[in-house]
Amino acid sequence: MSQRFRNRVLPFALLVLVLSAASAATAAVSNDSRPAAGATPPATQVGSVVISAVTVAGAGSALSVTNLGGDAVDLTGWFVCNAPGYWPLPARTLAAGESFTIHAGSGADTDTDVYAAGGFGSLDDIGEVALYTQPQFEDPGSIVAYVGWNGGKVRKGVAQAAGIWGDADVTLALGDTIVRTGSAPDASAYSVAVEGLPATGSGGLADAGASAGWLWGIVAAVAAAGLLIAARRVIRRD
Repeated sequence: MSQRFRNRVLPFALLVLVLSAASAATAAVSNDSRPAAGATPPATQVGSVVISAVTVAGAGSALSVTNLGGDAVDLTGWFVCNAPGYWPLPARTLAAGESFTIHAGSGADTDTDVYAAGGFGSLDDIGEVALYTQPQFEDPGSIVAYVGWNGGKVRKGVAQAAGIWGDADVTLALGDTIVRTGSAPDASAYSVAVEGLPATGSGGLADAGASAGWLWGIVAAVAAAGLLIAARRVIRRD
């Protein structure tokens, strides 16, 4: 291999390696489209069912629900509340230690994922989400779980009256995913796990990661083509 070949081709090879590594890292993010439930500490919230994670991404939002108790809980008749949006959960029993994810957008329901198809609206940069055992949305005895961020909304007072939320709210940006990492019945139990990924389309973070992955793939392909062309030109001249 001539010195001219190495000088012209090696920079392109290094570029391809860097772009390939970036593409792999992006794919790792896009493969985890649902908010992770994370560790599930002992519950001190009223009731054993908690909101264990929330992705705030407009139409691509989602929340994970976990039963921290030792007994199964019948969720029949329960509601997701994002005032003024209220959506009745499909009838299901949540086993002890079990979690499932509720998506704001559309999709096919499975054992671990259900889709509200816009039933409770979208979660935006100032907001809240709550779980109720019945459609009595001003009754502190009906609310069992609540998360508010950047000021919360109209059901914050109900959650405070029920003893499951405090004065402070979670601070986050649109596109963030927060997870329940503590056991206190207030905002201190939640922390930001994924920051600032843009939400695009109904898939939210998943679509954003996939789009970035395709972009890196195209750039890497162009760089690889440039590498081959440069190699052929040098070989012919040599």
